[in-house]
Amino acid sequence: MVITNKNGKLVGPFSKKGVIKAALVIAASWPVMAHAEDVAKPDAADATDNEILVTATKRAVSVQDVPLAVAALDGDALEKTNAIDLTRLGNIDPGLQIQSKGAGDNQIIIRGIQSAGASLVSVYMDEAVVTGSDFNGSGGRQSSLPFYDVERVEVLKGPQGTLFGSGSMAGSVRVVANKPDLDDYSFKISGSAEGGAGTNALYETYGVANLPIVKDKLGLRITAWDVDGGGYLDRDADTSPKAENNTNDQHVKGARAILRWDATDNLTLTFTGLTQKLVVDDVDYYMRTDGPYIIGTPTLGGWDETDHLASFVGEYKLDFGTITATSSYYKKELLYRSDTTYITKLFDLPGGYQINEGQDRSIWSNELRFASAFSGPFQVVAGLFYERDRDLSQNVIGLAAADGNLPCTLYEDCSAKGLQSDLLFSRALQHDVDQYAAFGQADYDITEKLTFTAGIRYYTGKLDWQEYSNQSLRLPDSPVQDGPVTTLDDKSTQHNTSFNFSLGWRPTDEVSFYARAASGFRLGGINSLSSRQLDPTVPVGYDSDTLWNYEVGAKFALFDRKLTIDTAAYYIDWSGQQVSQVTKSGITSYIANAGTSDVKGFELSFSARPVPGLTVGGGFTYTESKLTEDQPLADTDPAAGHKGDHIPLVPKWSFTGQLGYEMPVGSSTVYAQTSFNYRGRAYTDFNENGLYIPMEAYFRADASVGVRHGEWDISVFVKNLTDVAAQIGVVPLTGAVPDGEASITTIRPRTFGVKLSTGF
Repeated sequence: MVITNKNGKLVGPFSKKGVIKAALVIAASWPVMAHAEDVAKPDAADATDNEILVTATKRAVSVQDVPLAVAALDGDALEKTNAIDLTRLGNIDPGLQIQSKGAGDNQIIIRGIQSAGASLVSVYMDEAVVTGSDFNGSGGRQSSLPFYDVERVEVLKGPQGTLFGSGSMAGSVRVVANKPDLDDYSFKISGSAEGGAGTNALYETYGVANLPIVKDKLGLRITAWDVDGGGYLDRDADTSPKAENNTNDQHVKGARAILRWDATDNLTLTFTGLTQKLVVDDVDYYMRTDGPYIIGTPTLGGWDETDHLASFVGEYKLDFGTITATSSYYKKELLYRSDTTYITKLFDLPGGYQINEGQDRSIWSNELRFASAFSGPFQVVAGLFYERDRDLSQNVIGLAAADGNLPCTLYEDCSAKGLQSDLLFSRALQHDVDQYAAFGQADYDITEKLTFTAGIRYYTGKLDWQEYSNQSLRLPDSPVQDGPVTTLDDKSTQHNTSFNFSLGWRPTDEVSFYARAASGFRLGGINSLSSRQLDPTVPVGYDSDTLWNYEVGAKFALFDRKLTIDTAAYYIDWSGQQVSQVTKSGITSYIANAGTSDVKGFELSFSARPVPGLTVGGGFTYTESKLTEDQPLADTDPAAGHKGDHIPLVPKWSFTGQLGYEMPVGSSTVYAQTSFNYRGRAYTDFNENGLYIPMEAYFRADASVGVRHGEWDISVFVKNLTDVAAQIGVVPLTGAVPDGEASITTIRPRTFGVKLSTGF
């Protein structure tokens, strides 16, 4: 198939550049393929015969025995369905929604718990905390760290504050990487090339090397990846500094190394290092008034992010349990450039203005815990936790040059270049949080089939918030500020306690039921001084919000696990919800507490192997999330939420499905598979008096067919089979802009490609 773009040029893997890159991918794979031809691959159908073990309770337990809703997504299944990063994880789990503002800027929503403020879902890479933070107060900036070479991804639904802390009010996501095999060498490489009408070619390659250094004692596992291309948004020559098709190419390079040392029969030490560089050549959104795939802003944009992670895990096994010590350091640096002319129009300023936002964040997290392995009916997990979170966020707004970019990055660079007079506004926010916690959770087997669980976590958070005005809001002819001025220096200490109670009943090995009540909380914070200067009614700060989650669930693993079904029904009582409010001027926003809300929902997922070679899976979720009382200022501010209004961004219905079939043909296996997902309609605000923009419903699907022969695996695929411009992120714009204006993040149009992987 020959694919051309809007101008009739060859695109994708079929262009001259595409053929060269595809040849390089295959050439890189050839030394591996030459040794892999006769190596047998285990039958995938046998991989699910045993129960799946998860560590959601910080001990290895069968998913059937965990008294909470857990989606355990196998690494091989994730790769088959192309869910190899966070943004695509929601395609196979209907209870997980990703609100995306583009690559590197994602917000995770579980069970309809969504609002401004800090993140409501914690994210872990093994034992390391990598939860995102956005100083704009949307719970976003979650990095898209990839899922290459992972054992599984666990999605824990409902509050996990007892074991995972304050950022887990709605749930937790844990990525568990494959660890080194200390016995055998193994290698794998996988490459794909894809393209379609209206897109640049996308090339994706990753490789894995497992190296036993000292047999049975010391091993190293290295995973590396490279992603390049894939742009699909076009610059409009009438409104942009340049005309360019498919301007938002991505460039991702990363690697992970895991060193495992079995120092003694009882002591295992694991060291992990990860690094990733992400560059996006332009913004990843279009304006609603311009229509899909068109960037009509008068300035350019882009995303430049670097992530580093170093972690240590030590496990010492005793006759009666395991002591685990963990320490990890996560570092994130980014620079984000986007258009802000819609704000400067409020001041009748000519020309295009750009905002540059920078973030320099580090998380140092440490935990010491004990998980028992007693012989009796009583088991316990208990530990201590400390985390130091340092977040420096900066921004500058200034006049873009003729090329569409601000000629400096952040304030220090602008000052060094003598460009302060080009700046309209600049500030820096330093948010430092030190967290201390002690936690414990106990399980007691009342009978052989009935288990009671109780957990508690006591938490102290010390907040140190500082704000610096590098340049107060000014017009071009106003005086230039001499230098940074400290405008906010506030410290506070907050305490809270989380609880977890559950009762699990397993009448047979195939069936289990549970009932659970658990609480969660999230720290409050301070509103910026600039917001308060623009509107004196803006509160100085906002309090923590809390919730209680009540649920009942059932899990079935029938017919020798040929059919598994997980269901849960839940009710959530949410108090003091943190929400974003817009100042009366419409220029900026702030965070306030919004009273109470409740969420009612039901979720179901299943997996079936009705006949040899055929696998069927899927699920759906129904969520009804509403305010149960008016927000503050509802009597005077028509944009405030009222009792009965739905929580923004949360659809009522979502469902996903997967279908696969494979059959032997001679010494090879032929397979076909498809996956699809549906998201219902949602809105960006509580009611039509606010920034109420529809987030349209969509249905999307992917499909592939392929052949496996030994360790060789080659397939052809199509992504976004329905060619839908799915709205995976909608952000309304404040200020005097066209009615209903918003930035919309979407997915790539339909693409076709080929994938080749092998190993030995």
